[in-house]
Amino acid sequence: MKHVLVTLIVVPLAAAGILALLNWVFRRRGTSFSVVASVLSQWLVMAVIWTFLGQLLQTYGPVEETSRAVSTRSPLAFGLFAVVLGTWQYRLARAREPAQAARVFLWSQIAWFVLMLVDRGMLR
Repeated sequence: MKHVLVTLIVVPLAAAGILALLNWVFRRRGTSFSVVASVLSQWLVMAVIWTFLGQLLQTYGPVEETSRAVSTRSPLAFGLFAVVLGTWQYRLARAREPAQAARVFLWSQIAWFVLMLVDRGMLR
């Protein structure tokens, strides 16, 4: 029961404190924290989805038993990919170009999917 109370009370308070600190830091630099949080959350959600899809492919799909999941095979590559294209998406969103920022995000996910298919040898 203690673990449930800690999870329900302490974790949200800690997360709120961290987000408030980040908001203060980004506001002092003249950036918009809501844009940073939006872009960051999109990329974090996609990292979770790619991991989930990789596990599904490993378990039920055409991926061999001995190979690792699609996203766990190169987490550093996805991280670098996300930083570069997330920065580009952030700059477009800050420039009041939300349609272009959404296109960058969508096409980057399609590009990552194609890169993973090529890496797996499925497009040969």
